[in-house]
Amino acid sequence: MRKTDWKVYEKTEEEEFRLFLEISKRILWRQKEPKGWKKKAGPGRPPYDWKGVVVLLLLKVFYRLKFREIASFAKGFPGLKEFLELGRVPSRSTLQRDMHKIDVAWLRKLNDAVVKEFKKSGNI
Repeated sequence: MRKTDWKVYEKTEEEEFRLFLEISKRILWRQKEPKGWKKKAGPGRPPYDWKGVVVLLLLKVFYRLKFREIASFAKGFPGLKEFLELGRVPSRSTLQRDMHKIDVAWLRKLNDAVVKEFKKSGNI
């Protein structure tokens, strides 16, 4: 029977998560706003910064989470809001709406850039 070193496994998972966030942020902060993202000016809450929301959506896809799970995760993860430079964490429904605003071709290009950097780091 194979014995698993769980401490090493958990440390690797933490490192993968940290690296994914850093790479995604570095790449996204150099990108232009995706087409169709502009929010209408008017009454109501100010819009979320698109970069932080897109990183949350990338995390959702990468870890195969539901919208409710990624929203809860973002609210419960200390420091993530500040790292992503979000004034507040978006709700599940906001994340769903924003996911539909993103052009699939732009998202594929972004995903390819993140995966390429991830491969360079030796994690894939």
